[in-house]
Amino acid sequence: MAHISRRATLRVWLQERDARRVWVQDTLFVASARGHQAVVAALLAKGAQADQANEYGTPLSIAKRQGHAKVVALLEAHK
Repeated sequence: MAHISRRATLRVWLQERDARRVWVQDTLFVASARGHQAVVAALLAKGAQADQANEYGTPLSIAKRQGHAKVVALLEAHK
């Protein structure tokens, strides 16, 4: 069995954590754009940021453009 150093284990853990964070944030953008209120609520509970921007804007601005009032209210409550 190969020995794995604590540093290598930590590096892998940090990479996995960052990948999960990116997945959660990207999913928030898609759910906001499509008006999926329950998904948006779950992602916000997991730590997704309502005010983090990408090239299309923030999840809040995207939901506003698409006319998803319930999602807008949910995102505004988490600013």
